[in-house]
Parts: sequence; structure tokens; C-alpha cells
Amino acid sequence: MSYDPKSFAPLVFHTQRERFLQQQSTPTEFLEQCLANIEAREDEVQAWVVLNTDEARAAARASTQRYQEGRPLSAIDGMPIGIKDVIETRDMPTEYGSPIFKGNAPGNDAASVQALRAAGAVIVGKTVTTELAFLDPGPTTNPYDPLRTPGGSSSGSAAAVAANMVPAALGTQVIGSILRPSGFCGVWGYKPTYGALTRGEALVYSQSHLGVHAGCALDSWLVAQAISQREGGDPGYFGLYGNEHSLYAHPPRRLAVVHGAAWEHVDSETMAAFDDLLSHLRSVGVEIMDAGSNPLLNYLEDLLQDSMSLSIAICAWEQRARLENMIAKHADGLGPKLRELLTQAQGIHLDEHRLALLKRDIMDQAHRAVGSVADGLITLTANGPAPNAKEALQGPYPTGDVTFSSIGTILRAPAVNIPLLAAQNLPVGVQLITQPNQDAALMGYAQWMAESYLQK
Repeated sequence: MSYDPKSFAPLVFHTQRERFLQQQSTPTEFLEQCLANIEAREDEVQAWVVLNTDEARAAARASTQRYQEGRPLSAIDGMPIGIKDVIETRDMPTEYGSPIFKGNAPGNDAASVQALRAAGAVIVGKTVTTELAFLDPGPTTNPYDPLRTPGGSSSGSAAAVAANMVPAALGTQVIGSILRPSGFCGVWGYKPTYGALTRGEALVYSQSHLGVHAGCALDSWLVAQAISQREGGDPGYFGLYGNEHSLYAHPPRRLAVVHGAAWEHVDSETMAAFDDLLSHLRSVGVEIMDAGSNPLLNYLEDLLQDSMSLSIAICAWEQRARLENMIAKHADGLGPKLRELLTQAQGIHLDEHRLALLKRDIMDQAHRAVGSVADGLITLTANGPAPNAKEALQGPYPTGDVTFSSIGTILRAPAVNIPLLAAQNLPVGVQLITQPNQDAALMGYAQWMAESYLQK
């Protein structure tokens, strides 16, 4: 199945909602369209752990009645949404992609799911995650080529949106788990500022972000706002700045190109596509700061060479005790990459962990300094299109290289995958990053960029 970012037609909810408001369609009809798309493609894509069809239909009927009575609950009332299977849901199991948690049913909604239900969203089911949201893959395939990985760890969420099964799905990211699968699957992937959306039970990780996969910028923004406006952010954080009306397309003044440690591994077709995008941005008035053009940018670039290795080391330390407990109870229950992570964690001294945190703080300060000369950072989301799944299993990254997507994560700044490019007739994403709490500006720049480049 060939991909072209200019012709791909995703499911877009906010346009459907206009039809609901004008009594031209209903949430029930839209849900049935989604369910038909799931039935048509799920055998191949395998994006879902479990579907909650009866409850979803009941929620859609209730939403339909609200629209008919002129009292919708929010801008996402009636939106079908998938929930990554590391996020708790009261009416479905939460299995974390692991045989250890098979049948695990906490009976609770995470705060984000509570917020979505309160906003009238239609929870369709749980989407596949890699095991414990790390690198051991689940069964999901790439919607454009079943032999290729969809990325991880939010593999099912990105694939479900790309296959037009739902207009949006929740994902999480500790290193690259929202941006990379969105890039490989050709959908929008929005990772808010660290702490801006409540993570509920995922608070153990100091880089964990809750975010949204969607078919367009506005839908992802509306889902994030629906959560923030009802449940806020993590403890001690202000939540997502702005509101549902804050997003408007506008150009950045200046963007700084960053490379990171994987730049030399970018394939030639991807590089040519990225260069064409930069040339277009220059032609429409955006100043592009190339790597090496500014001492502040140079310093940040040098630091970002360690973004991936530091991220993995920090995450290894933070989940060591959890993995040790799991191994103690289920000797054969963890996949090979999780076992490698545990071995790495057990070899880390406390002072080495402190040094990793110090280096992360220095990266943050360097990024804030670059904010004085550029409106945002621009780079690729991955070093090319999704790799062959079987070949990837033999390498260090079974769901694709995480190096590029680790940049926005370790900075804990808002980042978005924009589905702008293609190589080998497959999606290639562009990553845009702004300063912390500049999420509305980020999404406005991204929407403008998509409109400008795809309509040229």
C-alpha cells in the first residue's frame, strides 16, 4: 500500500462534529464507520488488544442524543478513541503488552480516561503496546506494509489511526513511543510538555509523557485539552497551557536544525525529502539556522549526541526495582530487551545515575538558551521509513531506531511528529520541538507547516 502525504485522507473528527451539530450525521453513524474499518483491516494490522464494542455503541448513542438535544459536552463529544494498553480502564483489562499481566483488570479508569469519558468521548478499546512499553514488540504491523514495524511502544495507537480505525488514540512516551510510531505510520503524534497531562499510574518515570496520535493537528490538540481541562497535569504541574481555542496556524520566524547522534544513518531519499522541506520553508520566509551556524546551537548539538543513551540509562535505573520484582515472581515472563535493560540497570551506580540527571539538566538549559535565537527545533522523527520487522528484531532497536525521537523526550519539551514526507513510498515524519509550555505555538507552527508544504 503506497503512501503519499498529499493524498492520504485520515479520519478527521472536528469536521464530522460540524455535521453532528448541523444534524447531518450522528456519533452513532461515525462509530459504525470506524467499526467497519476495524473489521476490514484488523486481521492484518492487529492494532487492538480488546474492543469494547457494546460500551462504545452505548456511549455513541448517548452522544447522539446530546447532539440532537443541542447539549454536547465538549469539542470531542462523540469522538471514537483508542487507549494504549498501559493506561487503566475500568471496563477492560490492562495487560501492558506482557504475559505477566494477562487478564489483569484493575477496575479503575486512569485520570485521562475519566476525563475523556466526562468529555463524551467514545472509548473503542485498548490498543497494542510493546511489552511494558519498552522495546519487545507486540503483534501490530505497519498499515502500509505488514512486513515493516509500526514502531513502538504505542504501536497499536499509531497504527489504528493510520488505518482509519479511529480518529485519535492515546499513547505514552518515555524515549520515542509517540513520535516514532506516528512517524512510521504517517499520522500526527503530539507529545506535550513534560507534566502537562496527568499520567496517573505511570508516575514512576521522570521522562514519561502522555500524548495523542491523531489524523490532524486540531484533533490531537482537542483531545489533549479535554484531558487537561478536566484533570490537569501531574502533581505539582500546571497542566497544558491554553484551551481548545488556542490552536491557530501561523509560521515560525526562525527554526534551528538539529541532527543528533543518528544523522549519519539517514538514508539518501529521506535526506533529500527533508532538504526539500527546508528549502520550501526558506522560500516562504522562515529563516533556517543550520547546525554549526550559532555557538548556542553548536553546544546543544554536541550535548544531544547522548540523548538516546542517557534516556535509556535513566529509564533503566528508574524501573530496576519493578523489573527485579517481576523476575522474582515470573522467571520467564520478561522479553529479551527488558532483561537487557535490567542487566544494564543493575550495573549502574547511584553517582552514575546522578551524573546522567545532571547531563539532562544541562541539556535543558542549553535548549532554553537556544530559545533566545530560534522559535523551535526541527529535525526528523526517525532516520528513514519503518524498517523490516524481522530485520529490526536482530538489531538494538526491534521497533526502529529511537535516537531522533529521544531528542524531544530528554528535553522534556513539547514535540510533534508532522506527517509531511515519504521515502520508499512509506511515511517519514518531521519532528518539531519548542520550549516547555509553548505547546499551542508548537501545534500552530506545525499546522501551518503542513498546510504550506502539502499544498505547494
